[in-house]
Amino acid sequence: MALLPDKYYSDETGEPFATCIECECVLESTNEYLIEKAYKRYPGFEVKDTVFEYALCKACYVKLENEMSEESRQALAQFFEQNINVEYLLSDGDFCCISGVDLSTVAEYQVAVLVNKHNGVYTELMFAGEAIDRVVEVLSEKTLDEIDGFVGRNLGLPPEFEGTPRPRFIIV
Repeated sequence: MALLPDKYYSDETGEPFATCIECECVLESTNEYLIEKAYKRYPGFEVKDTVFEYALCKACYVKLENEMSEESRQALAQFFEQNINVEYLLSDGDFCCISGVDLSTVAEYQVAVLVNKHNGVYTELMFAGEAIDRVVEVLSEKTLDEIDGFVGRNLGLPPEFEGTPRPRFIIV
């Protein structure tokens, strides 16, 4: 497999993700999995914080995908078909795959990495905060509730998100 860049390792441990956040299976024993990370930058500072990060095995990813409403699955497929910018998706830089904005210039962004060990490849999808907002807008309440359940079970988001509207979170 193409060596996964260390920027997709766990920021907490500095090592590759070892287990699925949902079922706790060992990722080394799976062929495909998803890594998702969200970052926040602070104006005037050269730092970024990891808001959340996790890895999800294919079985759990498929389960979550199947829990999405049919309306959301269709809306997401249409949204990505109409809005993914292949030029930025295939570029070597860190650009939003929707808007093309350089992620080093935005306050918030998320990265999803689809890892396929069998084929020896990984696929990166990077989203600026504005693009995440656009994706969330097409999701049904049922799907947003499912995402809220996943977040509640697994992520323990920072206190600043408690009592506020839903955090901008997507499962690609």
